[in-house]
Amino acid sequence: MKRRIVLSAIGLVVLVPWTSAAIAAQDLPPAKTTAPAGEYQVARLTLERAWEGGRDLTLVLGFRGGRSVTAWHAAAARSDAHHLWLDKNGLTLDGETLRGEFGGRMVKVWAPMQYVGDYTWSLEATVANGRVSGTYAAGFAGEDQDKGVGQKRKVAGKLTGRLLSPAELQKECGLSAGKEWPGYYGVGAAFRGPDCGARLVADLTQARPLWKSEEPLPCMWGKGPDARYKTRACLVGVDGGASSPVVAGGLVYCFYFRPTGPLPDKLDELQLRAEAAKVTPSPIGRQAFVDWHRTQADDVLVALDAASGAIVWKTELPGRAVNHQTHKWRGYNPVPFVADGVVYAVNYANRIYALDAKTGKLLWEFGKGSTKFTASAVGPVAVDGVVVACIGEMVGLDAKTGKELWKGPAGNIRPWQHVGRTWIIATGADVGRKGAAPMNVWCVEPKIGRVAWKAETPLWGAGDVYPIVEGDYLIGYDATKGEKAGEADFSRNTLVRCYRLKEDGVEPLWAVPAPYPAIDKFALCAAGGNVYVAGAAETFCLSLGDGRKLGTAKAGGARTQKMFVADGRVLIQPEGRHGGQAFFQLDADPAAFRLLPASGGGATKHTGEGQWVPPHTHDTAYANHPVGYPLIDGRLFVRGHDGIYCYDLRAAGNEKGR
Repeated sequence: MKRRIVLSAIGLVVLVPWTSAAIAAQDLPPAKTTAPAGEYQVARLTLERAWEGGRDLTLVLGFRGGRSVTAWHAAAARSDAHHLWLDKNGLTLDGETLRGEFGGRMVKVWAPMQYVGDYTWSLEATVANGRVSGTYAAGFAGEDQDKGVGQKRKVAGKLTGRLLSPAELQKECGLSAGKEWPGYYGVGAAFRGPDCGARLVADLTQARPLWKSEEPLPCMWGKGPDARYKTRACLVGVDGGASSPVVAGGLVYCFYFRPTGPLPDKLDELQLRAEAAKVTPSPIGRQAFVDWHRTQADDVLVALDAASGAIVWKTELPGRAVNHQTHKWRGYNPVPFVADGVVYAVNYANRIYALDAKTGKLLWEFGKGSTKFTASAVGPVAVDGVVVACIGEMVGLDAKTGKELWKGPAGNIRPWQHVGRTWIIATGADVGRKGAAPMNVWCVEPKIGRVAWKAETPLWGAGDVYPIVEGDYLIGYDATKGEKAGEADFSRNTLVRCYRLKEDGVEPLWAVPAPYPAIDKFALCAAGGNVYVAGAAETFCLSLGDGRKLGTAKAGGARTQKMFVADGRVLIQPEGRHGGQAFFQLDADPAAFRLLPASGGGATKHTGEGQWVPPHTHDTAYANHPVGYPLIDGRLFVRGHDGIYCYDLRAAGNEKGR
């Protein structure tokens, strides 16, 4: 039997036998799993009058073994820069002293796209019993683009805050045991989170920044640099896909790809660097422009501590992927799925991975891979000892070995639990068939791959994340002639449709008018016997059983919005295209269904009042498959432009250890 080398999370070399389903060892470099050493601490500081306009700044820092590894300016975006890159970090914790400098580039990513200048922070503080006090000084050096002259802005003042140990972070921020969001759809397949009994803030502007991930993630498609303006990579970095974070066992998992490998023929690296030098003086920005052109990519899966954002392990899978850099990816973004102590992931080249959820050790991988950048479903599903995934065709694999058990029809997949059994509901169009409708729905028995039935429906969304499944109900929406013709405003006379799932087929139950208008997509979620449907200006609460309208809220989004429900609240993230993130919050109770306005939420492109604009650098997935945001026990996990951010949405007095 051939054997492969896997680096364990503690640095030992472990020999693992290749399964018959896995790719031959000589064809691929071995997976590399690492786990950083040293105690991880988080500091949350308030810098008085440090931000633009004389406002206080919340600064969140992460320290690994006494050295700062991440910094988050938890404040509204500056008018002179959209993003402050952390390029240099010399902050240290030494006993009772916190001191040093950090800084980096200031850039604008839209209108215009440009390098603005550099910033530097200097901190000098003491730490006593977890309390931090001291002073700061900052400098912002840029150019006045209108006058063409240099300008320097300096500010200094006092700082106070807290330094939290791992034990304190776990006490204050640790999730309740057994509460998870194991896949893209949450618990089940209806964008529903676990019921934790958490009491949440009524105004999202009261959300507390908890941490920014130790692992810096690449940007997503919403701000991605494509061939029309590829030098934008100098300012925003390279794309790494738009996979959503998932949460299980107290860990947050996220998948991305990283450009590696050779440059295309006839491209010279020195010439690329010279071209990048016209856009940025930063070596990091110039390197990103070179990487934009690379032909291959490594896959990366990282696990973070849900209480602190610290890296628990990171597994790199070299040479498995295709580098694809764009701003307008309209396909799926494969999302991991966690079950029975294993995290399963599919990449953008039809490979399937199984990793130990606690250590990151690669257990097996399946698939010959593809030279094309592609994805056929939201992600895998694991049930009854079988991993079901779509990689151009649906496959069922033995969860322990990765051995192929069966093949089936292609389509997006989600689980359906019925009378003590779990089935796979797949949706998609017939291969080779032109046009968007009708949508086919298949019911597949996961153990053996038997297609129990196939139904043809008028639902829209082949290649999309809808319809959803809640209990024995399948909920989606149909398409008008306008949408099929490619018109943006398609929603007039569109119907929300609900079917009963049965072991021998689907039974139409009800169809009611959808909110009007909508642009490109609706958003759907379901919980507690209710269905929530969001358009561009209104959101409906409908009875799951008969479609009766139970409530209407003046809230909605634009483009490819995402909606999800947990602990009696519905959240809508309305932007899905050009990188903006904002959230609406609604009371999910039909008797009190309404928008819970956010005070001073900040300016956005979206219509309607009551939006919360979270204070981190934003990004989105752009199109068909929006990013998901797990909401568990009052903690909201958001993937932004350069990392994962965690917010505490629990109301005062409802938090642990405060």
